[in-house]
Amino acid sequence: MNAAFLLLFSVIVALAERRCLACGAKAMCSELISAGRSEGYALFCPNAHYIEQIRSRLL
Repeated sequence: MNAAFLLLFSVIVALAERRCLACGAKAMCSELISAGRSEGYALFCPNAHYIEQIRSRLL
């Protein structure tokens, strides 16, 4: 991996972390994670778009 990619990825992850920290739906997210589920998060997660982008590239 090149340095530019790693820098861009670091910025994207930092932005996602900030969104997560400021999110008003932490309780709903925690419930899904605790239950071992992932469906439905896209309805309230401000990072849903980024999660789906990563998921589509990894699968």
